[in-house]
Amino acid sequence: MTNSNNDIDTASGSVKAENETVFEAVKHESSADTCAEDVDTEKTTDTIQEKQKELTRVVLWTAPRSMSTAFERCMTMIPNTKILNEMYAAAFLLGPNRKMRWWPKLAPTHSYKHCKERFEADYSTYDFVFAKDFPLELYKRPDMLPKGYQHTFLIRNPVKVFKSLRATLCSSFVIRTLSFGAKIKRCFATDGYFFQDMWELYSYLRDHPDYPVPIIMDADDIVDDPEGMIRKYCEIIGIPFNPDILKWEKATLKDLPWEGPRFFHIANWMVGCYKNALNSTGFLRGGRRKNKVSSEGTSNKSSRDTSAGAAKPAEEAADDGQEQTVNDTHNGASIGIESEAIANGISVQQQGGPVKVHETSPLVGAAVQEDPFEPDLTGLHSDVRRAITFTMPFYRKLYEQRIVLDKVVRI
Repeated sequence: MTNSNNDIDTASGSVKAENETVFEAVKHESSADTCAEDVDTEKTTDTIQEKQKELTRVVLWTAPRSMSTAFERCMTMIPNTKILNEMYAAAFLLGPNRKMRWWPKLAPTHSYKHCKERFEADYSTYDFVFAKDFPLELYKRPDMLPKGYQHTFLIRNPVKVFKSLRATLCSSFVIRTLSFGAKIKRCFATDGYFFQDMWELYSYLRDHPDYPVPIIMDADDIVDDPEGMIRKYCEIIGIPFNPDILKWEKATLKDLPWEGPRFFHIANWMVGCYKNALNSTGFLRGGRRKNKVSSEGTSNKSSRDTSAGAAKPAEEAADDGQEQTVNDTHNGASIGIESEAIANGISVQQQGGPVKVHETSPLVGAAVQEDPFEPDLTGLHSDVRRAITFTMPFYRKLYEQRIVLDKVVRI
C-alpha cells in the first residue's frame, strides 16, 4: 500500500513538473509573440516618425494679387500633395484673434494655435505639404510659426499689387458693406500693408539659427520664365520637378482639395480674388508686356500665346485679361499698349508732355523707361498712392534678396 502511494505521488509529481514545463514554454512563446508585436509596433512608429522627418513641408508667404493662387494651383499638380490655404490669414481676419473687430467672427475656432496645430499635424500619408498664406503681423507672434517648414516668399511690384487690389475691393459689394468702404488698410487691418509684414518675417527667419535661409521669388521673374523659375524653386526646396505641373485645368473652388476655413474660401470666391486663377490653365510666359519701339517709330509688341488653352496672367485686377491695343501717337511714333496695363503697372500719359511707359524693360525711341522703385503715381487714387509709397522700400529690400536663375542673390 505504501508503494502504491509512493507511485501515485511520484506520478503526480511528474505530471506537475511536466505541466510547469509546458506552462513555462507557453509563457515564453507568448512573451516572444508580445515582444515581436512590440517590435513591429516600434518599427511602424519609427517608420512614421522617419517619414514625418523626411516629409518636405513648405510655406509660401505672399501678398494678395501677387499670382500666389496660380502658384498654389501649380503646386497642387504635384502628386500626393497636402495643401493648406490661407489659414493664418483667416485667423487674422475672421477668427478669435482677429484684429478687425468690426468684422464678424466667422471662423470662431480658427485661432493661431489651431493654425499651428494643423500645419504641424501628421501628414505621413502625403509626399509633400505646401501652404500659401499672408503673414499679416505674424512677425509679432513668432511663437505661432509652424515648426518643420521651409519658408519661402512670393513678391510682386507694389504698383501692380495695389492697383489690382483696389480695383478688386471696389468691385465687391460685400467688402464695401462690411468695411464701410474699400480702403485697403481698413479691409485688411495691417499697418504694414503686407510688404512690411513679409520683410519683418523674412528678417526674423533669416537671422534665426533654427530656420533655413528663406527663399524669395518675384512674380515677374516667374512670368518671364515659368519653367525655369519653378524648376529652380523645386530644386532649392528639394522636390522633383516635372514640367507637367505648369499646366492645369479650369476649376471651381470645390474642385480644389485645399484645407482652410470653408467660409473664408467662399468669401474669397464671392469677392472675386480667385476668379482669374480658377479660370486659368497655366502660367503665361512673357506677361511683363515688354513693349519695344523701334528707331523707325514702328511698334513691336512682344509676342504672347493667346490661344484658348493659355492662361491669362493670373490674379490681375478686375479686368478679364483680354488683350486690346491702344495706339497712341507721339512725335510720329506709334506705341502699342495693352489694356491689362492697370494690373501690370503700365500706363501711357499724354497731357501735352512726353509719353511715359511704366515698364521695367529697355525701351527705344519716344518711350521713356521709369525707375521701377520710384514709379510715377500721378493720377492714382490716394489710397493706392499711400500704399505704394509706404511699401516700396520694403519691396526693394525683398527684391534684392530674390532668387534668380543663374544664382541665389544674398546681399
